[in-house]
Amino acid sequence: MEAGLYRQLGLWVLMMLVCWGARASHNLAGQITAVYLGNNRFEITLTTYTDPAPAGVDRCSANIEIWSVGPNPIRIDIIEDIPRSNGTIDTSPPPECPLTNPLTGVPIYGTVKKNIYVTEYTFTGPGKYQLRYYDVARRDDVINMTEPGKLAFYVETEIDFPNPILGTNNTPVLLNDPLDEACAGKLWTHNPGGFDPDGDSLVYHLRPSFQYVPTDGIDPQPTTGYVFPDDSSAFDNGPLTMDPHTGLMRWNVPMNFGTYNIAYTVEEYRNGRRLGYVVRDMAIFVKNCDNDPPVIESTNDTCVVAGQDVEVPFLAYDPNFNDSIYLELNNAGIGNNGPFSVPNSAFIEGVVVDVVNGNRPYVNLPQSSENNMTTIDTIKGVVSWSTICDNIRTQPYQIDFFAHDDNSYITTPGLVRLTANKVVTITVVPPPPLELTATKNFRQIGLNWLPTECDNALGYQVYRKLGNTPFMQDTVCCDMSPEDMGYTPLAFVEGWASTSYLDSLSDVSIFDQEVCYVVTAIYPDAFNPSIDARIESCATSQVCVEVFNDKLYLMNVSVLSTNPANGEMYVRWSQPDSIDAFFPRPLTYKIFRADEPDTPQTEIRSLNYADGITEITDTPLDTESKGYNYLVEVYDALGLLVNTSEGTNLGSSIFLETQGGNNAVSLSWKERVPWLNERYVIYRSIDGGPFDSIANVTGTG
Repeated sequence: MEAGLYRQLGLWVLMMLVCWGARASHNLAGQITAVYLGNNRFEITLTTYTDPAPAGVDRCSANIEIWSVGPNPIRIDIIEDIPRSNGTIDTSPPPECPLTNPLTGVPIYGTVKKNIYVTEYTFTGPGKYQLRYYDVARRDDVINMTEPGKLAFYVETEIDFPNPILGTNNTPVLLNDPLDEACAGKLWTHNPGGFDPDGDSLVYHLRPSFQYVPTDGIDPQPTTGYVFPDDSSAFDNGPLTMDPHTGLMRWNVPMNFGTYNIAYTVEEYRNGRRLGYVVRDMAIFVKNCDNDPPVIESTNDTCVVAGQDVEVPFLAYDPNFNDSIYLELNNAGIGNNGPFSVPNSAFIEGVVVDVVNGNRPYVNLPQSSENNMTTIDTIKGVVSWSTICDNIRTQPYQIDFFAHDDNSYITTPGLVRLTANKVVTITVVPPPPLELTATKNFRQIGLNWLPTECDNALGYQVYRKLGNTPFMQDTVCCDMSPEDMGYTPLAFVEGWASTSYLDSLSDVSIFDQEVCYVVTAIYPDAFNPSIDARIESCATSQVCVEVFNDKLYLMNVSVLSTNPANGEMYVRWSQPDSIDAFFPRPLTYKIFRADEPDTPQTEIRSLNYADGITEITDTPLDTESKGYNYLVEVYDALGLLVNTSEGTNLGSSIFLETQGGNNAVSLSWKERVPWLNERYVIYRSIDGGPFDSIANVTGTG
């Protein structure tokens, strides 16, 4: 193999079906999936859905190409002649088939076959790889592309393994066949049955169907003339959407008859990082039929705290008299269906309301019933689940209900089977800590709480905010974090049994307000155990502690004496009405000074707060050519800041400047004070005589 040059790139695996003979119209749908076996080895499965009848074309084997990932992808290797692994032995295989005793595939829709090709492959090393599969022609009755019988069918899959941080990985599995029928003018829904064996997040996106013919120099690209089925420039159909989280598709409604091809990408994420994707191509057959799809009713998505019980009621019926209703769990049955795939499995019980034959209780799905000409039967039930702490995970558990009406289309292709899908997700959230309390101590607030009811918690996250504003978590789903409500993360307390924290508040200034706290519990994700996959519980109730600390105000900053060397300044401030015992005594005033316009940083005096002295005379100073700024602060016995006049209470003296000329003197002054000066009185002295008032100026500061 030619893989040595690509170990530094991450690589893609590409799968191709060998093409025999002339181009032939038959491909409808398909996808590629892969299971990691260890030691760089994968089991790779290609699934196709083909109609060999129109052109007499069938594929008993497939080829696989392996490509690199990067700006310039390169083919690394080819695996040839992978045998079809489903069906019975073909007693008359086509002459171009290279196998002995090949299998036939399995008919699932008229002449349409489901074909499965399985192989194992060992890669040269870890990295990213892409799987590509192509065959020469699509079925030629597809109406949303140009000449589909001449266009190649193509899907691809990307894998990434093994990641040293995120671990090994398997691709998502799509458990429902990508063929479905619709009636013009009726709502159509479809669920691909997406399931990730690693518990990774799945994200779904619609995309055009692609073509790829390397022998003709055609790289992967949208099929010629492709339009989505809801393109108003081409069709009268209503909108077609796909839920990015559940994969549920809704077409409301198809109007134009015909066969449509659509494709979608199923991406898988772990801790916010994309690990790979699967591209599936599918076919929808829109027909002119007088039929209505079944109806499924159930609850909306919900959340439950681990350890609590949850119930999901449901019912299904077909609105047409003389029709049938079949209800089952999607995703290939119970085993891959959310809460049924865990040791403490959910269970189902209900009743089939059969008006003619009597009600029939049941304890599992699938169930069915047949309406008559005058009554409609209903399948009712409840999914019950007693959750435990081991059920906590990032991803919700998904219940996929699937219903269809008459089931005879396989044997009678002229009939149209319509379906309905309903997805209900259950998110199991971790329980929060309990009974949070807060107690004031000397320069500390002590927090205590009871441990969370699930002992697999890694520890607790403490949050704090200043000021008491309402804290209301919107739902049990914890859709809003404490940070959304103005809280700031303060500390992480490690260990399930660690249930206390001391906050010294040394990093904040508190002025007569409450200090509030909440605490959350942090859990590992059982499916994604790395540190980045932690899950946070809802928060405790908010607790607040009021710390009394009245503000400190500068009252005066005045020049008592003007002198170039022995000038005097007078500084006075207010005594705070109350400073909480939270701050350890004795308290000390510290007075700071700086030349205007600098911020005071030089300490010039300290006073015992308890003595009640709130004024000083600062001397000797140059008050003739300089102005001064002052700042007063209170510190506790630990030397930590308690109160300050900074910001709203920085004060300066008024420093007057004059400029003469033209038989006039221009006066200007600067100041920075926390109070409002309503007016200024101008005094003048002539030849050293007494000062007289000569003007009043409206205040601006």
